Amino acid sequence: MQALLMQALSMKANGEPGPAPCPAPCPAPCRVETNWSVPRSHWAPADKDIQRWADLAIAAGQPADPLLTSTQGLEIALLLTDAAAIQQLNRDYRQQDKPTNVLSFPMGSAIEDDCLLLGDLVMCPAVVEAEALAQGKQVTDHFMHLVIHGVLHLLGYDHIDAADAAIMEAMEIDLLARLNVGNPYS
Repeated sequence: MQALLMQALSMKANGEPGPAPCPAPCPAPCRVETNWSVPRSHWAPADKDIQRWADLAIAAGQPADPLLTSTQGLEIALLLTDAAAIQQLNRDYRQQDKPTNVLSFPMGSAIEDDCLLLGDLVMCPAVVEAEALAQGKQVTDHFMHLVIHGVLHLLGYDHIDAADAAIMEAMEIDLLARLNVGNPYS
């Protein structure tokens, strides 16, 4: 994964780079570094929208962690890639030999330049689009949901057992409602 991410991160990011403030009560500015290793889809959201969705998830989902308040900023790397690349990552890290929509790789407590590196997200726009069409959802709404879902994973939320899934899904439903998107689980 490191080689794939490093290759993608060495490319110039599309959109509007630079930190954007998190909405309250986020303790520090957050930056989502968005990198496309595939052509940007016609339906793809702007990087500033991806940033806004990540900020919303961070503000709502941050655990009570003193490390978050001791840094000057937070950072997430988001790689948008093709089905073959995400399938390889899914096989190597989750032992599932198939493409998937989003993978989350939390960094734990890694700090660089007084910035907490929350982790990496890898998404496959082709899978997101196919799922949205199959489920009768707006593609951008589904993409938005998966950005929020991935960021919550980076913050430590999970859906392995029913109780944790209920908490995470309720947060996602609430955050999407704030963005005028319906319940993705109904």
